[in-house]
Amino acid sequence: MTLPLLATAAVAGFFVWADDAEFDAALLPTAKALPVYLDADGNRIETDDARYVTADEIPHKVAAAFVALEDRRFYDHKGYDVRAMGRALVANIKSRSVVEGASTITQQLVKNTHLDSGRTVKRKLNEIAIARKIEKAYSKDEILAMYLNVIYFGGGAYGIADASRLYFGCTPAQLTTAQAATLAGILKNPSRYSPANSIQKSTDRRNLVLDLMCREGYITAAERDEAKSEKLRLKKDGDSENYADFYIECAAEEVCKALGITRYALDNSGITIHTCLDPAVQTAVGKNALDRSFYKENGTECSVAVVDNLSGGIAAYYSTAGYEISRQGGSVIKPLVVYAPAYDAGAVTPFTPVVDEPCDYGGYIPQNFGGVYYGCTTPYDAVAKSMNAAAVKIMSYTGSDRCVAYGRKLGLELSDADSNYALALGATEKGVNPRVLAGAYAALSRGGEYVEPYFVKYAAMNGRKIYSAALGHTRVFGEDAAALVTDSLVNTVENGTAKSLSALPFAVAAKTGTVQKDENYNTDAWCAGYTSRHAFALWHGGSAITELGGGHATLQAAKILREIYADNPPEDFTPSPETEERDIDVYSTFVGGTLTYATPSTPAEYVAKRLMSKRFSGADGKSRFENNPPRVDAEVRDGAVILTVFTEAALEYDVFCRDLLGERLVAHFEGGCTEGDDSATYADIDLSTDEKTVAHCPFTFGGAAVYTVRSRVKGTDAECGYTEKMCYPPSSAPVSPYLFRR
Repeated sequence: MTLPLLATAAVAGFFVWADDAEFDAALLPTAKALPVYLDADGNRIETDDARYVTADEIPHKVAAAFVALEDRRFYDHKGYDVRAMGRALVANIKSRSVVEGASTITQQLVKNTHLDSGRTVKRKLNEIAIARKIEKAYSKDEILAMYLNVIYFGGGAYGIADASRLYFGCTPAQLTTAQAATLAGILKNPSRYSPANSIQKSTDRRNLVLDLMCREGYITAAERDEAKSEKLRLKKDGDSENYADFYIECAAEEVCKALGITRYALDNSGITIHTCLDPAVQTAVGKNALDRSFYKENGTECSVAVVDNLSGGIAAYYSTAGYEISRQGGSVIKPLVVYAPAYDAGAVTPFTPVVDEPCDYGGYIPQNFGGVYYGCTTPYDAVAKSMNAAAVKIMSYTGSDRCVAYGRKLGLELSDADSNYALALGATEKGVNPRVLAGAYAALSRGGEYVEPYFVKYAAMNGRKIYSAALGHTRVFGEDAAALVTDSLVNTVENGTAKSLSALPFAVAAKTGTVQKDENYNTDAWCAGYTSRHAFALWHGGSAITELGGGHATLQAAKILREIYADNPPEDFTPSPETEERDIDVYSTFVGGTLTYATPSTPAEYVAKRLMSKRFSGADGKSRFENNPPRVDAEVRDGAVILTVFTEAALEYDVFCRDLLGERLVAHFEGGCTEGDDSATYADIDLSTDEKTVAHCPFTFGGAAVYTVRSRVKGTDAECGYTEKMCYPPSSAPVSPYLFRR
């Protein structure tokens, strides 16, 4: 059989086989029965029902723009274009790669609704076969309308109706010729040609579409030139007051995933979807997210999630970017993967002494922001001041593998590659989004129990539930560990990087985070936390911003919380029965380097009442105010006794000599650095030490002299301890003793 005959037989065989192909009308976006969305109180959520357009609602200029660019023989072929296929085959053979496609608009409709995105010959033949059947069942205008209802335009917009609202704040019927050409130009590469990403590239692409429309006879040269002269202007933030659209998109995606159906099937189902949306909270979130006064630079995007602590349901969610972001979290994840794991494992307590200093971990040397290191500190204060070096040191006590395991239980998408000390600073392979972050913080507010955040409580059809959220509770941290983190984060609001929240008339626990790009710019600024009712996560980001997490992001979070609780403020945090307040001896803790509880001998100015776990005391330090003999060195030099006393700032010292003249006081001095010396301080407490030297000639005639050094609390008679040293200076003349000190 000759090659032409073989080809003819193959084509004939294909058409016989293709006649058996079927399409599923339910998968086509005809939107005959849109789902109904209800809020947390069971009230219908007002959405723009014009998600889909019919053939009659598509203006000629819109149809012309897409047909001219995507399928210029659309009105002539029967679902596939043999000429285009031949042209593409030649181009691909010449380049030895796939550089040109030949899918018609009908084939693209099939690909988006019936098939996966593979590039096998079998899949392509299925695509053509189903396209032929659709062409027989629907008119060209109906096919074009369905195609325009499913294609992706970037920014989270599927379909011409969504894209028209997103970019231009209008309906498809209101699009100008230039705007229609702009939307058509986006399709080939939404990230490259979206006007939200590049006005210039989008304009150039639009002008190419206008040239094609003119060439195909859809518009005149004068109309083309007039459209090219139209300046590309995007919709301004706040043009729409429907703040629930983004939430609804996420809820729809959750239902589709749970039921294993496509979005197009959902939009033809008539399902009633009961969501967790709180209208008042969603309005506060959406309105403030669109308030450009909260952003330092133009082009800064924002995303906010609010989760109900009790149920785990997502009360509000908004993104100015139009899609779910996934970004580096920076310090905002420290409470989740550093401090809570360390408290829960008993590796440290919030008041265990830690030195914030540069350290080398096998070549990794974490740097503090601005190169400022705080020296002697605690986890409690390291959280508040967002110390990087201290956070990495604390993670090293727990172990990065263990911290990754904790993070995964909180819903964070952490890979094996994230098991390193950079995790302590929020560096992760896949980043994090506000919805996940708010859910993780809600676990802290819930006493350490995690509930995966969800949009939809249940879905029903004809009065029967067909899906319910699986509300599994996972114990991640002990209740004591969660309470200690809450205590630390309340301190962060009162005295740390989240201080902008401190003006709120109710208790808030929060943490901030900033991700640096270089010395001058950042890429991300975060504020996340919780009240007794809600957990929240707020993100600001861009390619090069100068915002800090504790700045604009926290101010915006404060405004949102103030509006949410305007008429009904949340209750204070409930104390955990697994924790207790203990008196910490701050001085002994830091001089001794080990957590020390106060004793009756601890001076009041050195006592701090702090929240501690009943499970882990972490205190085995020794009080510096009792049974603390001074450290004394003694030597005889040139007939004199040289005493070196190692002193502490909180104490004063008396030096007595017992010789042939009896016992007498020969020196008195206060401990710590002398005037003019630098003092090591923690929380305004002088922790300095110093060496005091006393030279004395005793009256012994070659016998022994006994020196006693007694220490006591400054300004009191409370003795802390004493040390005796016996010395045998050479025979001395019977002269009056003398004393000198340095």
